[in-house]
Amino acid sequence: MVGLWDSILLEDQGTIPHYHENMEEIYYVISGQGLMTIDGDTELVDEEDIIYIPQNKSHSIRQTGDLPLRFITVSIDIRKNPRTPAQNHYI
Repeated sequence: MVGLWDSILLEDQGTIPHYHENMEEIYYVISGQGLMTIDGDTELVDEEDIIYIPQNKSHSIRQTGDLPLRFITVSIDIRKNPRTPAQNHYI
C-alpha cells in the first residue's frame, strides 16, 4: 500500500515527532524552508530536497522560512498484506 500527501505548513507549524513501524517515507520539498529531524539529527530542508525516512525512525518537520513549507509525502507500507490506514500527526 502506498499513500501520497500534499502538505503545507504555515509559519512555525510542524508535525509532532512520530515513527512508523511498518512504513518508509519519502518527503519532497516543493517550496519553503524548514527543519527536518530524523532520529535526533536535525537538518535544514529547502526547495527540491528529497528526504528518506526509514521505518521505526522518529521524525518531524517544522516550517522556518518566510514562505509556507509545502512538501509531498510518499508513504510505503512494507508489510506483505497492509490494511491499516495512516494516522494524522500534525499539530
